[in-house]
Amino acid sequence: MKRSYVIILGLVLFSALFYCAKETTLAPEITPVASDRSAAESAALEIMSQSGWTAAEEVVLPDGSLAKNAPQERATRGVVSFNRLPIRGNIVHYSFQVQTGPGRYDVIGLHRVVKEKRPLEPIKTRKNLFYQHGDCKDFAGMMLPGQLSPNMANDFGLAVFLAENDVDVWGIDQAWTLVPAEENDFSFMADWGMQRQVDDLEFAMSIARFIRLFTSGGFDQLILGGYSSGVSTGYALLNQETQVPVRNRNAGGFIAFDCVYKTDQQILKDGFAAEYNRTKALLDAGEYGDFVAFQLIAQLARTDPDGESPLFTGFTNKQAALFFAAGNLMGPFPFHYFGGFWENDLPVDLRFVTFDESLDFMAAGVPWEAARFIYDYSRIISDIEDVPFDDHLGQIRVPVLNISPSGGFFEATIYTTTLLGSSDITHVLPQLLSAEE
Repeated sequence: MKRSYVIILGLVLFSALFYCAKETTLAPEITPVASDRSAAESAALEIMSQSGWTAAEEVVLPDGSLAKNAPQERATRGVVSFNRLPIRGNIVHYSFQVQTGPGRYDVIGLHRVVKEKRPLEPIKTRKNLFYQHGDCKDFAGMMLPGQLSPNMANDFGLAVFLAENDVDVWGIDQAWTLVPAEENDFSFMADWGMQRQVDDLEFAMSIARFIRLFTSGGFDQLILGGYSSGVSTGYALLNQETQVPVRNRNAGGFIAFDCVYKTDQQILKDGFAAEYNRTKALLDAGEYGDFVAFQLIAQLARTDPDGESPLFTGFTNKQAALFFAAGNLMGPFPFHYFGGFWENDLPVDLRFVTFDESLDFMAAGVPWEAARFIYDYSRIISDIEDVPFDDHLGQIRVPVLNISPSGGFFEATIYTTTLLGSSDITHVLPQLLSAEE
């Protein structure tokens, strides 16, 4: 059931990406091959040098004309790491870390999962997806879970499915996902809110587009996909891009995976208001890093399953892990990670994944998240304060695919799309069980 569900979701995405690639005019009217190289161009050149990707002699500009490519000039933008990992057959995962500023942790991760014609030669395809992860996880933890789990097939993951179907899959690790567990001074995170998140996402998408341009993949805008709080980051980016000329926009379409951005349901406003108050208290106290309990929950459930949980009073560590996997984590709103079997109002087992697989999911979490980012998206959703990140929703006109299953935010996600200016909106709201189940 688990693999079938991913395949169904993948087919929906594949159809959407194919449609956008064929029918939507995504290319901005700019000439990116210019003498003044932007930071994104500089990083793209360095990544190409480290990866071994060959630059095309000519590139197709957005107006359809040809131009001589000139990426021979080496320009460095702090590409601090590079890795190439074959996953299966000719599907390869490339990963990089790129410096974004002067600070020790001013670094983002950039990923590419792609089919290769031969080693170091990715296929040329218009179909693309740029993925923005959500809370508590990074790109690989969500799109390549098999790479991080001893209990799943090594090639299990949506990124592999899409790459096998000729989609050029890119993604980001936001800077907070790369902060090590042993760090205890988070003053550098003081301003790591939504604006930084959006700016780093724009930078990463620009790098991906320049690489695709220099290797004859075209300079089409990218289909942006955001999961969970990545939906908030995605809508905030679209909101921001309405204020610049079309030729300067990176996103040509948006796939929202399971989160609200605005809501007309008071139960959700109240839930995110509680997160606002929690993170505001952290920020007011000068605590800028928010601890993510995923890894600890998995570790305790494996090493001391019958011991008393330090996180959930009255639960054993195994019960706590089951509740975290299948329980309603937003109080009365029925949101959970995994479907479960219940007895006496508590989950006792999982329906579609094994307990060990759920622990692998948590063990692949990150140790810290930026408190100001959570604070910012909680302000947006709760409407507790006026913010600039939703000022131009009515001017968003790119195609939007909203995917949200029962057990997630489900039909509550529709409201945000009613505020958009887009005339091309599709909803996919899967439900595998009856409401009683």
